[in-house]
Formats: sequence, structure tokens, C-alpha cells
Amino acid sequence: MPQEKRLVIYRAGHYHGIAGPGPVILWRRIDTEERTINVREQPTTYTVDNLFIYGVPIALTFSIWSAFDPVQAAGDDHAGQMRLVVFSEYERQSQVILALRNILVQELGAIEQTYPLPAQATMGDRILPIIPGLPVCNRMLENLRNRLQADMRTIGFVLNPTRPILITGIKPPESVMKGFDRERVMSFLRPQFPNLPDDVLAQLYTSIEKLDLPTLQRFVVQNESGNLSTRIEQRTANAQGGQTRITMQTPMAGDAANVAAQPPVNATPAAPRPAPAPPPATDELRPSDLTVLKRVPRGATSDQRRAA
Repeated sequence: MPQEKRLVIYRAGHYHGIAGPGPVILWRRIDTEERTINVREQPTTYTVDNLFIYGVPIALTFSIWSAFDPVQAAGDDHAGQMRLVVFSEYERQSQVILALRNILVQELGAIEQTYPLPAQATMGDRILPIIPGLPVCNRMLENLRNRLQADMRTIGFVLNPTRPILITGIKPPESVMKGFDRERVMSFLRPQFPNLPDDVLAQLYTSIEKLDLPTLQRFVVQNESGNLSTRIEQRTANAQGGQTRITMQTPMAGDAANVAAQPPVNATPAAPRPAPAPPPATDELRPSDLTVLKRVPRGATSDQRRAA
């Protein structure tokens, strides 16, 4: 049996023991190789979803170095070894996720009590304590490691004492991601238009909600007789490898458009409208058109008509 593997042996249908590494002697007809387990230490990824931090639902992904070794976890307890080896790999992973969830719920609740936030806190402020590298997150991971070490042994896993537990992924739901995008765009708009109320800024946000901000070349708010409109100039790559300039103008209707009494910063007056073009000429004859005609006597030949 290789160094990183162990053989689970059943004798007469009952758990007998774990053999390996090296040569393994079996009694014919009464001993059976029930399964082979891998005791090599390796990193494993676990994702715990449906967690909450300051009311924000999140899913956290962890990387944990451990080894599944029932002999080291249970020691000489024969009955304890038997309870560990009967579970499948899927069942063991599910038990680890449940242990992680139980500890994380308590740790996140302790963070909320220790560091309360105001009701108007942003989404970024709410998930800041679980950003890797920050002191609050480091303390949470240290507490998680200390508490998880004992729980993992009851499942058959032995944690590596020299490898830290890492957060490799933070996944908020789609609605929360849209909130982050809105705050990012609003942070771009507020310095540009400091005199506009928040409701007008919200309408500006809808104008550029699905645009890529680095491609914006010009963003102008126009105030025409108390009615606001936006004009956006954007450059996008074209099929020939160059850039195409796109200009869009959007009216801002509703009560929010009438809030601004003064032209906002960076606002430009509306250009004068050109005079309407004259209506196109028609095919109908007018009296002035008939003055250029000459009278031709009846019975004139074609040559005489041409001469006239």
C-alpha cells in the first residue's frame, strides 16, 4: 500500500481495521478490501452560502489544508475509527460545511455586536469586515481555525498547523452587486455635479447605468427652460480597429427635472434652434406662371408652333 493511502479491511462483514502503508496481509474468504482512502494532506475548497453580515446575504469560499486520517483523528478508538470510515466523501464534505456554517454564524454575529454600523451604511461598509487582510477578518479567521480544529477531528480530518485558513471568494447576490455598481457610478457623478439633488443624480445614473465609464469622453447636463437633459459622448472600438464616437441625448422628465432652479455645474445653455425650412414646392400652377406663355393660333403646323 502506498505511503499516502490506507486500506479499510472488513472481516466477516464487520469493520476490522485500517492497514498501510506497506505490505498488507489478508485472510482469504474472510477478509475483504472495503475501500481505499487517501490520507495525503491537500487543500480543499468549501463554499458556505446563505450567510449574513449586517443584513447583507453573502457566500464565502474557504481554502483549508487538511488530511482525512481516521487513525490520527480517532487514535486507538476502534469504534471511533469505524464511525469515520463508513461515511462517503460527499457526506464528509457536507459535515465540514455544516461545521463551518455553525462557527461563521456565531463569528459574524459577534462582529455585528462589536462593530455596530449606522442604518445608512453603504454596502461596502457592511461587507468590509470580511475583506481578507483587514484586522477584523484576520481575527475571525483565527477564531475559526481554533474552533474548527476540534470539529474537524470528529469528522476524521486533521488540520495542517502551519497553513492558514484563507478566504478565496466573496460572492454577494446579484441585487447587492447592482447596489455596488450604483454606488460606484454615483461616486463618479457627485464630484462632477455637486449642486444637483440626489433624486436628479439618480436620474443621471439611469442615463449611464449600462455604459462603461472609462469610454466616456464628455458628459453634459443641459438646462432648457427648467427641463434637464443629458448629452453623452462615448468612444467605442469598431471592427476596423479604430474608435467610433457616439453621441446620445436623453431628456429627463418628471418632477425631479423641475427641482434645479439654477443651472448645475458643468451645465451648458441649450443651442438656439434653427428656423424651420420653407415647405417644398408643389406641382400646381399659379397665375404668375401663366404670364410666360405665348398664344398660338389654331390650325398652326408643328413647325409654326415650334417657331412660336
